[in-house]
Amino acid sequence: RFFLISNNSSLTLINLTFVNGFDSAKGGAILNYGNLTLINCSFSNNKVFSGDIHNRDFSDYGGVIYSIGTLNVSDSNFTNNQLGSKYQFSSYGGVIYSKGDLIVNRSIFENNEMNSYLDPDFVFNNNENASLRGGAICSIGNGLKIYNSRFTGHELFAYYKSHSIREN
Repeated sequence: RFFLISNNSSLTLINLTFVNGFDSAKGGAILNYGNLTLINCSFSNNKVFSGDIHNRDFSDYGGVIYSIGTLNVSDSNFTNNQLGSKYQFSSYGGVIYSKGDLIVNRSIFENNEMNSYLDPDFVFNNNENASLRGGAICSIGNGLKIYNSRFTGHELFAYYKSHSIREN
């Protein structure tokens, strides 16, 4: 992971490229608890992946960004990022997982991958059906606004408070 934005902090990132960020649970490139603005940034090959059976959260969040603060994204690209783990039961937000306010404007989400599966030798409450929420974005916060943005290569590109949004 490249950045951790703490509570009551604000950060604006402009014209940066984030490649090969990694975490084993959430936010492969950025973990945001404050106020984050991204302008003309590029994210590729960032990943959240855990092959550790002892990571008992049973969920992965935000292959690129995990945010419980405010997140504003403009003119940015997200390509070939991954979320998913061998022993996790659920995956939320292939690119962005947000519990706060989220605004996305003029941004591109392409070929990001989200997997949630269980190892054949691992059983979770006798139920092997994985839960996937938001191939690109999962927002369970107070607000999700998406303007003039493109999503390709995602079956469910967004999930907002129990409503899946599909590509046309």
